Amino acid sequence: DRIMFTVNWLYFDPLDQERVIGWGVYRKSPWDLVGVYPTEYIAREKAVSYGCDYLVSLGSYRIGSHDFRPFMSYI
Repeated sequence: DRIMFTVNWLYFDPLDQERVIGWGVYRKSPWDLVGVYPTEYIAREKAVSYGCDYLVSLGSYRIGSHDFRPFMSYI
């Protein structure tokens, strides 16, 4: 199993203190969350290394889980 890489330095979600806001790298189907990063640049660099099925989106991430809720998706 791959260990998900989550960078510290993420802001807490003002609506839920168990979540942070960051740039997620993920695949929709089957679901695969690579990690959550503090900048879009870092997330895009990581997504490129995983291939064209992976998306980058700003969203809300529940700390210690695979629960990421994108605000909108980017290729």
